[in-house]
Amino acid sequence: MCDAKKKSVKEFYGNLKTEDFSESLNETLQACNRPKNALPKKVREALKNVHDEVQNRYFGCGLCIPPALEGATVLDLGCGAGRDAFAISQLVCESGKVIGVDMTQELLKIGESFKEWHRQKAGQKVSNVEFKHGFIEKLDELGFSDNSVDVMISNCVICLTAVKEDVFREVARVLKPGGEIYFSDCYGNKPVSKEAQESDKLWGEGAGAMVWSELGQICEKLGLSVPYMQNASPYKFGDNVQELLGDRKFAAVTWRIIKKPQNCEKNNNGSWLATYNGGMEEICTFQLAQNIKFPKSKPILINSEIFAELQSSRYAKFFSFEKIEEIMPQQLNPFEFT
Repeated sequence: MCDAKKKSVKEFYGNLKTEDFSESLNETLQACNRPKNALPKKVREALKNVHDEVQNRYFGCGLCIPPALEGATVLDLGCGAGRDAFAISQLVCESGKVIGVDMTQELLKIGESFKEWHRQKAGQKVSNVEFKHGFIEKLDELGFSDNSVDVMISNCVICLTAVKEDVFREVARVLKPGGEIYFSDCYGNKPVSKEAQESDKLWGEGAGAMVWSELGQICEKLGLSVPYMQNASPYKFGDNVQELLGDRKFAAVTWRIIKKPQNCEKNNNGSWLATYNGGMEEICTFQLAQNIKFPKSKPILINSEIFAELQSSRYAKFFSFEKIEEIMPQQLNPFEFT
């Protein structure tokens, strides 16, 4: 992101509160954050246990809390004042930790000021939340080493960066093999005009979103899985800016992307039966994507690529797998049947 655009985004969010958004955009964000399915009780409680002052500085466009987080190291890209970080800190328990990265110091200061409050609320001996000031496309400058993080989350922040591929390059570097980024962001059906890109307000509200199909291309290039869509909602800007946006459509989308294991390509043959055996609290059906779901105890046919991704992930312990040999058509010898 050029320095001028970074500066404008910082200024836009530095002292912003949720009520400062336009009425139409606020309605959109509220709709995006209403879960399509009932949230597990622990997640609902964790979200309720976030201080109101932090909640008022929350600008996300989705719910970015995947299951099975106990003991995990979670990196929140663009954490803001820490709403998601503080909620997840309760779910990783004291054996895990959450690191939030943001470029807006005003928001980080709010998060820092409520660390002790949240530690006490969660009944933890020591806070397991850390905040770092920096850029999500430059995690190396913040000391994040290769293959060091179990889970990444991000909530409507990647659209604010100028070069999205730089962010995902760092995702691919820092995630452990089998680790995932579970994130929500704004996407367009086609590029916005130059005039819209140059509008600081529009950029700050999400008009810097990439075209949805570009995400898959970036993932393939960087050795990440196909983006597994969790859910999507219409994302609408105010009528007063519609002229700049023209006929372009936007959606708030939640994705899961897994870092492929190194041997993924070598084992890319055959098919597998994958059975979710339960064990994730209050999850009777594990959803890898909208179109790939695993009801408890029901074997589901998957290809070898999905098998390699699941087997290398933290979800593997909840599954059992059975190899199905690929049946190739071949000419039969008639003399074996006469």
